[in-house]
Amino acid sequence: MLLSFYTFISIYRFSFFCRCFLILLAIKREQKDLKLRIK
Repeated sequence: MLLSFYTFISIYRFSFFCRCFLILLAIKREQKDLKLRIK
């Protein structure tokens, strides 16, 4: 019971970090596009 609970938390945390990482990448890409448009 506890083991499955811990694995669930670790998987949830991992997916959360992945989502944050993807969002950061998207923001950086958008900033690059904006800089190119300004130039």
